[in-house]
Amino acid sequence: MLKLGIESGDQDVLDSLEKGINVETASVVLKNLKMPVLPPMSILFWYTCGIETSARKTLEFTARHSDSIGFLNLAIFNMPVCGRPARG
Repeated sequence: MLKLGIESGDQDVLDSLEKGINVETASVVLKNLKMPVLPPMSILFWYTCGIETSARKTLEFTARHSDSIGFLNLAIFNMPVCGRPARG
């Protein structure tokens, strides 16, 4: 089973949390992934100052790729302990 953790559809959020994920690259991977069963994917709605804008970008990314997602795991406010916002 292949699982993808795109994390967010907002590049600013990914960059601020030092995820090392590029939204455009993730988009290309999802569009080119050829599998008999679509992979599950995790999307996290990060709590940031611009949460509404970030959530909207993530929702739009998910909707654009809905035909490439077999199962969607949504979570709100998952912050890694060693991420920049957690370090203060």
